[in-house]
Amino acid sequence: MGGIRRRAGDSALVRRDLRAAADAIRLARRALGTIRSNLFWVLVRHVAATEELTGAGRE
Repeated sequence: MGGIRRRAGDSALVRRDLRAAADAIRLARRALGTIRSNLFWVLVRHVAATEELTGAGRE
C-alpha cells in the first residue's frame, strides 16, 4: 500500500485478515471509554477545586 493511500484513509489494514478491523474498532471503543472517564474525573476535580477556592457552600 502506498504512502498516499495510507494517509488518505482513516485507517489502514496491514494484514489481509478482517478480524484486525474488528480488533481496531474494539480498541478504539475502549480508548474512547477511557477518555470519557478521564474527562468526567477532571470535571469533578475542577468543580471541587472551584468550590473550595470560592468558598461556595459556606454561610
